[in-house]
Amino acid sequence: MILLLRTAGRALVRVIRLGTVVIVGLAVEQELSKPRERRTWHGSVGPVPYNFRRPLRARLKRESWQPDSRESVIPRAFGLGWGLNFGRLAGILRRGERR
Repeated sequence: MILLLRTAGRALVRVIRLGTVVIVGLAVEQELSKPRERRTWHGSVGPVPYNFRRPLRARLKRESWQPDSRESVIPRAFGLGWGLNFGRLAGILRRGERR
């Protein structure tokens, strides 16, 4: 049973890695298919957001700290996928403490 779970776990990790490589490849292809002056290096492949612009401190902070946003999960400031909005989560916890 444990061996079966390990094997299934390894297979899942391989599928996730392959999916990540495919999405990154599609994102790069999507950007390179645009004229040079129209390349933004951020957007989405299907529902998955990507951002390959140089990570700036302000953008990294904005990714993880948006207390006024209603979103707890937001697109990453650099890379592929989503990240947590700790500002929103802190606000939820603070409101919970006041009750």
